[in-house]
Amino acid sequence: MSKLKTGRHKSAIKEARKNIKRYKHNVAIKSRLKTSIKKIEKLVSNKEHNISLLKLQLSTTFSQLDKAA
Repeated sequence: MSKLKTGRHKSAIKEARKNIKRYKHNVAIKSRLKTSIKKIEKLVSNKEHNISLLKLQLSTTFSQLDKAA
C-alpha cells in the first residue's frame, strides 16, 4: 500500500471511517433496545395490566433483540 504524507496507510484511514459508521449504528440499536425494555417494564409495573399492549411490546422487543444479535 502506498503511504500518505502523514505516514498513515490508506487502508487504516478507511478502516477508521468504517469503525465510526459501525459505532453509530450500534449506538442506535442499543438505544432502541433500551427504550423498548423500559416500555415493557413500565407496562408490567402499571396497575392496569393491559395484556394486549404488553404482548405487542414483548414481540417487538424480541424481534429487535434477535436482529441485534
